[in-house]
Amino acid sequence: LLEREDSVKLLFAQNRKCDAFIDNIPYRNFSSVLLSSIADIKSRYLSFLSGRAVIEESQRAKECYSIAIKKDKHNINAYIGYSLWLYFAPAISGGGVNSAINILKKAEKIAESNNQKYLVSLYLSQLYLCTNNNKKTEEYLKKAHELIDNETFSLYLKNRIGLKKPFFEQ
Repeated sequence: LLEREDSVKLLFAQNRKCDAFIDNIPYRNFSSVLLSSIADIKSRYLSFLSGRAVIEESQRAKECYSIAIKKDKHNINAYIGYSLWLYFAPAISGGGVNSAINILKKAEKIAESNNQKYLVSLYLSQLYLCTNNNKKTEEYLKKAHELIDNETFSLYLKNRIGLKKPFFEQ
């Protein structure tokens, strides 16, 4: 594993490469997978920024997620990334836990493979945890656990319900 300092340097370098790439080509020419990958990098990069840079990078990430979903309605990773963007975004920009849940409920309807259903169920469980809806949290953790043989992450998350903190906020 990389040390934190090395991983931060790598993230910054990757974001610079993304900017150099996307500044010269219209987004409409990118695949949905590439757009959601760029948005994921930018979303992670946000935690190291402040001021106007946060707003600018955040909007670029949101735009990439939105276009990725429009280009491919079955890109589950784009829905998950966008739901996390919404979760962390302020309400004034359309964010919030309920907005994030609404996006993942759309993903739940289109998820095809057990792996996709598993990921969506895990993230929905954690978003419902944030709304203090333990019944829904447990329902989605159970659903996730039943989808993948011998998986244990959902059991770990079930043991953390009392902490009232989703795994993506650690």
